Amino acid sequence: MNYFVTIYTDSLLDFEGITHSFIGLTHKSPDELEKDNSKWYEKKYPSIINGDGCEGFFGFGGVEADKKMVFNYIGGKVFENNQYISEYDEKIKEYSIKNIRGDKTFSNRCVLEVSQEQYDLLLINIKKDILLTKDVSPLSAINHTDRLSYNLLSQNCSLWVYYQLEQVGIECIYRENIPDYISLYYPYIKHINRIYNKFASIDNNLYTVNGSIAFREWIRKWHKTKKTFQMQYTYMQDIENIIWLYNFMEQSLLKILEKNIDKQLKGKFTFIYVDEAAFINKNTHVYVLSPNNNYHVEFFDSNNPIKPSNNYTFNKFIPFILDFLDEAINTQIYHQYNYGDVDKEYTQAINECYRKVLLGQTDNIKYYSQSLNKLLDKQKSNTFHQV
Repeated sequence: MNYFVTIYTDSLLDFEGITHSFIGLTHKSPDELEKDNSKWYEKKYPSIINGDGCEGFFGFGGVEADKKMVFNYIGGKVFENNQYISEYDEKIKEYSIKNIRGDKTFSNRCVLEVSQEQYDLLLINIKKDILLTKDVSPLSAINHTDRLSYNLLSQNCSLWVYYQLEQVGIECIYRENIPDYISLYYPYIKHINRIYNKFASIDNNLYTVNGSIAFREWIRKWHKTKKTFQMQYTYMQDIENIIWLYNFMEQSLLKILEKNIDKQLKGKFTFIYVDEAAFINKNTHVYVLSPNNNYHVEFFDSNNPIKPSNNYTFNKFIPFILDFLDEAINTQIYHQYNYGDVDKEYTQAINECYRKVLLGQTDNIKYYSQSLNKLLDKQKSNTFHQV
């Protein structure tokens, strides 16, 4: 991939005008661009409005710099070439580019590699916002009442950045309405993006916008359920638990790959989760998100453990199933879980046990244990397929 989304933030102690967060879109990583030219960001990009531009810096701001923006909603405007500060020129009745933002702004960044579909949709959405606010100025009568009106505390540049990134499935961890605070989460956002790309490199369905949103929502469902089950956390505990979940998913994936980590394996993920209502209503509903149904939510019914990848998931109690496109790879990786034909009782028992563990109801899995013993007895008597 050669599509990069970067979050930039003016530091509160090194601001140009006022601390500000904005988005950069480039086909080359800023880290690479910097090697060729340390001041690469001074380039003025062509407008994306007329179709010539597909890169640049974009940010959201208020058109009136006075106390009204703190307590009221005023006109908001999305700016292109937002690496520069734009000022309204009373003579020509237009905004014009003035000073470049401080150097520290361009080193205080969070670089994320995304898919072409994510990049293109982000570009389309930003273009729409630019067009919606193109006539907004300090002298205009336009005062947006929707999300493109501006308020310094509740609808500002940082919240616009979050909104845009979330629309294409990028996990931003925690919404901060103070721009300078966003940079506190840069290491977490980068870490999550790396794990997401590891999954997506195996399953290209995750490079779609629907796939990336499904991946993010799958983790969020588990976080919300865990939060419900274990009471409330502080926001830092929330972040720690989200990171723990991403790390757990990554480690579960690495255990499957083991000796094949360096290979370019391709497969398909089915994501499994428990809705928080399961803990409130004491039901046993488990759900799946799969590219087979464009990631629409479906009930997780009884899955056949004859399929080795299913059996692996059941035995390891992990919240996803990974089927490789190459059947030979499936056989190689899941050979220990190729049980052949199994009893109906075992199928029911291992599905029930898996549900119980996901629901945290591990006090009584006697039914599963009894069926497993039956399976092992048959294996010993050579009347069952060898494991």
